[in-house]
Formats: sequence, C-alpha cells, structure tokens
Amino acid sequence: MELRGRPCFYTTALRLLVTSLCLIFSRSLALDLHFNSLPKGTILFDASLQGDWKYHLDKLKSSFSVLRHVDLTADGKVVIALPIDCRELKTNPFKLSVSAHTDSISPSNFTVIPLSVHLHGQGCLFDHKCREIPSSMTFDAFQQKILLHTWLNQDSCLTSEEPIAKLSDFIPRGLDSCKCSHRIDSDDVFYVGEENELRTSQFVCFERSQMHITGNVSVSCISRKTILYPFSLTLMFKKSTLPELHLYQKAHRRHKRQTGSFMPPDFPQNLYVAHINEEQGAGVVVGTYAIIDKNRDVSYSLVASRDGRSQSLFTIDATSGQVTTIDNLDREGITVHYFVIYATDAVNTRVNGQTALTIYVDDVNDHAPEFERQSYAREVSESVLVGATILTVRASDGDTGPNADIEYSIVNPSGDNEVFRIDSRTGSIMTRATLDREKTQFYTLEIQAADKGPVTNRQKANAIVEITVTDENDNYPQFEKSSYTVDVSEDLDPSGRPLVAVIKATDGDAGDNSAIRYSITGGNSQNAFNIDTISGQLSLLIPLDYELTSSYRLRIRAQDSGSPPKSNSTTVLVRVIDVNDNEPRFLTHIFQEAVLENVPTGFTVMRVQAYDADSGSNAALLYSIINPPSGLP
Repeated sequence: MELRGRPCFYTTALRLLVTSLCLIFSRSLALDLHFNSLPKGTILFDASLQGDWKYHLDKLKSSFSVLRHVDLTADGKVVIALPIDCRELKTNPFKLSVSAHTDSISPSNFTVIPLSVHLHGQGCLFDHKCREIPSSMTFDAFQQKILLHTWLNQDSCLTSEEPIAKLSDFIPRGLDSCKCSHRIDSDDVFYVGEENELRTSQFVCFERSQMHITGNVSVSCISRKTILYPFSLTLMFKKSTLPELHLYQKAHRRHKRQTGSFMPPDFPQNLYVAHINEEQGAGVVVGTYAIIDKNRDVSYSLVASRDGRSQSLFTIDATSGQVTTIDNLDREGITVHYFVIYATDAVNTRVNGQTALTIYVDDVNDHAPEFERQSYAREVSESVLVGATILTVRASDGDTGPNADIEYSIVNPSGDNEVFRIDSRTGSIMTRATLDREKTQFYTLEIQAADKGPVTNRQKANAIVEITVTDENDNYPQFEKSSYTVDVSEDLDPSGRPLVAVIKATDGDAGDNSAIRYSITGGNSQNAFNIDTISGQLSLLIPLDYELTSSYRLRIRAQDSGSPPKSNSTTVLVRVIDVNDNEPRFLTHIFQEAVLENVPTGFTVMRVQAYDADSGSNAALLYSIINPPSGLP
C-alpha cells in the first residue's frame, strides 16, 4: 500500500491512514478497514499469502447485502466491483471473511482472515472521529486461526529441530509495509527460530492427532507504534507411509544418539553434489560415498527421493559405495537426480546412516536448433520503407546455456538478396534498401540458425524464406514515341470509321496498375477523330476537307487503373493530304479592255487571273484561248 497523510488512531484499535483508508485491529475479532468512499476498483485489502494458495470469500460469514459489490481476485485481493453508497448499507461496518487453503499439498493447510469494513461520510450510520491512541494499549482482538497439517513418522514422532512451517507465510501481503515477527506462548516442544520458522525443540511423540499452539504476532509499521495480535495454530498430525521420507529411521537414529545407544554409521557430509555430462552410457563413475569408519561392515543402498525414474539410471556398489550409471542420461528428460544413500550396519540391520546425493546432468551440445517451420513465405509491397521488418523466423534448441543460444544469419546474402538483412539475435528479416518489383519480383533467402556451443561442435539448421514483392503503382505509362505524325487523304471515306493510327503505351507495373486506358484530351475539333480506350486505335469519324482544315494536333492521354492512377500524354499531328477536288475559277466572268488599232505585235492588251482552292501542283494553272476570234493576229 502507498501510505499518505498523517496517521490517525482509534481509542480501541490501531488505524493506518491510506489515502482515504484506515487499517485497524479492533475488538470485532476482525481486521478493521476504514474508508471515506468506496468507488469501483477500490482495493479493500490484499489478503494474499506467500506460496501456492487458493482464496475464497466465505458468504456465510460475510454481510450478504454487500456480496454483489465485492469481488475476490484469484491472487487474493479484495476489490470493490460495484460502488457502495453509505446510505444503502444495512450494517456499518460490514463483514467479509477470506479463507485460504493450499492447493499443492494434500491434505490442505487452511487459514481465515476476517475483515470489518467501516464506511464514513455524509448519511452514514456512524461518523467515526480519530484521536491519538494511548501508547500503553495492546491489541489482542484480531485473531488469526491457522490449520496446518504435518507428517509424523510411523511411531507418531517428530525429531529434534524438525521444521514445521514458516509462520511468516501466513501474514497477508496487506501488511508487507510492516515488520512482523511471531512468538508462541510457553511451550517445551516447539519454538520460533530464524525467519519465523516453527521448529521442534526436542524429540517428541504424540498420542493425539492434533495439537493447539497459541501465540502473538508483533506488527511494527513505519511511523506507527508496535502492536500485537494473537494467533492460534492447530497442528493436524498425519502418519507418513512414503518410504522415501524415512522419517522413522531418522527419528530413531537421533533418539538413540541422544540416549547414548548404538551409533548409526556416519557419513562425512550430510549432502553430496556431483556433476556428470549427459549422453553417456552405462558404467560412468559418479563418485564414491563411504562412511567415516572404513573398518565398519556396512551395506550401501541408493534410493531415488523425488523422481522414481532416477532409480533406473544409477546404481551403487553395496560394498564400496561407488555410484555409477546404468543407462544413457538425457538432461532434457531429467535435469537433476536426487538420491538418499543408506549405509546399513551388517550386524544390526535396523541401524543405518544416511546422506543425500544430488547429481546434476550437465548439458552437452547434442541438439541442433529447430525452426518452427522449414519454409516461410511472405508478400511485401515494393513501397515498404527501408529498415522495415518483413518476417521474423524463430528456432529453438533443446539444450541449455550457450548450447541453446541461437544466432541467425543469411546463407546467401549476395546478389539480389543484398536488399535484406537479418537480426542475428531475434531472427527478424529487414530491408536494407528499397525494393523494386519491376527489377526483382521474387527472392529466396536461406536462413541459418546456429547455436553458440563449442566451435568444434556447433549445431546448425537451415530454413528457406521466399519473399514475393507485390506491385505498387509507381510507374507512369510510357508511349512508344514522344509524338506521332500521320498523313490522311482528305477524300478518305469516314463511313467505316477507317483506322488512322495506332497509339501504344506500356506500364512497368502489374495487374490493374498496368491496365491502360486511352482518351483524346485536346485538339479534336468537330470531334473528327475517336480513339479506342483499350487498343489505342485512332479512327476518322467525319469527312476531311483540306481547304477548311489542313491539319489536326490531337492530345492523347494514357492512364493506368492503379489507385491513385498515373497518366502520361503525347501529341498526334494529323496532316490532311490535298486531293485535286477544286476547279480553277476566274476572278470574274467577263474581262473587257480597249486597245488602239495601231499597237504593235506582242503588245499586252490585258491580264486575266484565275485561282484554284487546291494546293501544290493541284493549284498550278495553265491559261489558253479556247475559241479565238477570226482575224486575231
């Protein structure tokens, strides 16, 4: 919790102010919580405990009227699910009871954390006033009850210094900001040791199946007085039937040592740790583990204490205590093997000594990396930015440590593949240059995953990545010519829409991005011409008349079907070819002139003039007298 503001106290209970919350241990036999308001999402209290616990809100011991407003999360937090209005409360304070039981231990341990929630403010039933609490007052009203199961040996006994439970595991996390320590009432059998661990003080046997222990918890919070609240612990005794526990041998051995009876065989150490490489066959020596007294006649035996599969992988020489392998070891199957080595006296077989042996199977680089798939395929737009991640390949390795650390690389990075790179740590394939589908549409990358085992024994695996570059409308249509010139005779018959020219453009893109549509955007006076939008064929629609229009300059546009579309334009010059379809015409129908009778021969009498609407040779005129009068010199 985050503590803010000045702490306030009640006469009968400690109150810790948390924003608008006060936390007390009151005489209601519950943990008192005080709030000014309870909006949705408010965390009333964190009742979670250390370890693997399941939490339950006891509806029978909680106020029924507020149950639909309160939720208990899987991790033990009591949270307001719906706002609570003080004026709607039937009882103030209202009660909540959180129970917790272990899920991984059978039978389960159990504890109850009762809560009493006070809501203050306008319209509330009670309006508490804070005042300083006397320093001499103790707090013993809140009582936590704990039910704890513990195993006894077959003689219903516990050995000296036997650990029972770590009492701090039963402190709710809501008190994490406080320092808590346990103390039990006068007891000759149990005591609280370091780290609040409950232990036996002597070898003891029990006649009944349960035992009650009482004590108190000292709670010391920052800037607050130390308080005490009581707890009661009920121990439920269960007899062990598991041979790997061997509690009864342990209990009797310690009891006989304390009473001065026959001493069991003794090993130099209570625990041995050994390492052996995996993938080794039978007969590999792990070590020799013998008792101190070399002259004592004992028989050694090896018993797996955690995983029964370990029993079939190792053996011990009954005479020397040498432990060897009897089968191939696989670290990925079992990483650590736990054993108990027994030394049984040859004379009195009921007397034996024991020690623990832990064998770690060290990894050898016997697994190659494995890709999630052998081939990958990805499409990417040619407009993707440089540095963008195209694909991430992943491989895993069944080894451990450096043998499982994987480094990625591109086996064929040259040529067209130079536009890609791979992150050696994450396997992300990224672009290092711009892509151009019109240049390269398909890429095939060979990706290698190599572990970081010894250089002489590095394992590798390869996968194929196929990348297809999809088209982006990044090319403009291009005409075959920058401009076109065609000649058309003016006497061309337009009735059949004769072909005048074919305009052709190409687009470097693909699909719709390369589908071109043609149109005439200018110069088509009187709509004399038409162009096919698909083929680009230019045809004549109306008769041409050179004498009226001798040429047309058409503006042709080619536009692709991309989004957005791109276009380009060109010009087509249509020259109308003259046809001799016009007769010469005189400027007037009658030319008259008077001439003297005595003019000499060759005298120019007059100039007659005619014209022809055609052009070129079709407009060149030759003059002649068709019917000269008689007597004309």
